Amino acid sequence: MRRLIFGILFLISSPLSAHDQSDSAINVASSEVRTEWSKQPVSLEMLTPQGHFDWHHFGPLAFLDHLKNRTGRLLILGAPEGWIKEDDLPELMNLIDSTEPCPSVRAACSSYIGTGTSTVGNEAAFLIEGYRKGRYPPGLNSTRPRPDIREIRSWWRERTGDEFAGKLVQAAIERTSYQVIYNGSYRSIDYPGGDVPGNIGVCTDVVIRAYRTVGIDLQKAVHEDMSRDFAAYPDNWGLSRPDHNIDHRRVPNLQMFFSRNGTTLPKSNDPGDYRPGDIVTWMLPGSLPHIGIVVRQRSADGQRPLIVHNIGAGPQLEDRLFDFPITGHYRYPGQE
Repeated sequence: MRRLIFGILFLISSPLSAHDQSDSAINVASSEVRTEWSKQPVSLEMLTPQGHFDWHHFGPLAFLDHLKNRTGRLLILGAPEGWIKEDDLPELMNLIDSTEPCPSVRAACSSYIGTGTSTVGNEAAFLIEGYRKGRYPPGLNSTRPRPDIREIRSWWRERTGDEFAGKLVQAAIERTSYQVIYNGSYRSIDYPGGDVPGNIGVCTDVVIRAYRTVGIDLQKAVHEDMSRDFAAYPDNWGLSRPDHNIDHRRVPNLQMFFSRNGTTLPKSNDPGDYRPGDIVTWMLPGSLPHIGIVVRQRSADGQRPLIVHNIGAGPQLEDRLFDFPITGHYRYPGQE
């Protein structure tokens, strides 16, 4: 342990050239410190005169609370790998505009002392950068240079979609908390704003209810579009006019509606083409059309976005984007 402390003091006191302060230098130094520290009979913690932080039991939001109760600057030996998780990102993004004062953070291998003054928003952005780079701290100092908030916002929009998509995803996730019996029988319902009983439904009802939560009534929208051009819609059920009780609950009709009123996107096998809030349709065995909503959560290996759908067991959050042939891919944020 004494050898470790001397090593850290040497790192802190030794000035580094611009080349030494590159990402590779940070990786080497933090890796060596982590390796040595992991040999000690204590959990990995923050070394600071004001106290310690237990990285193994508390996450980034607790760390920000810890910062707010400290003064001066904090020296970070390095958080455990994977400490900042994807589920932490929405809350961190909500904090990046905060001007509440707090201490700055610097890596153990940084020779820059600085003023020690930062904000909760800046430190939240520094944590987000840590997630993106796969290590925390992601740089030598959280205030030199400060994280590029504009670039982080752009990255987040690209990753999660726009504000509407975020609300739609949240509404879709909420649907998974409901117990729903799979039942697609014909029922007479109110118009507009009509729905079958909440304890029953099919795949289309997941989409309809999620959209209704964010203020879009697909029953009304589909009925009005079919009334304008009934011949444009599939003639699969022998109808001669629109029926507001059932039209919006049929996958082929929703596909036609989204293609006419939204954006039709490529039906690719590239997970990167599917953004949170996108609508995807599939053909199940037995020629059964199916529909679901892409969300921001990822598969266990991080390679694919998950979907919310009802394939028979009620609304579920699952890794099934590429389990069946994709027949449609749409983006519909509502009418302007």
